[in-house]
Amino acid sequence: MSFSWWIDDGPATDAAADSTGKASMTYTPPANFETHTLHVTGRKADGTTTDTTTYSIYVAGGA
Repeated sequence: MSFSWWIDDGPATDAAADSTGKASMTYTPPANFETHTLHVTGRKADGTTTDTTTYSIYVAGGA
């Protein structure tokens, strides 16, 4: 099982899922105080894909 994720209209990146079905990703935004869209699609063990889930992310100022 794995996931594909992409920010806004950028390229997709694959992330392998662990034994519990969870995966993690890291994204460093180009600037503060911007809104981005995260898209995630799952890939099941049999190769089928899930519907894409979309999240809106607001990047605030860093410390």
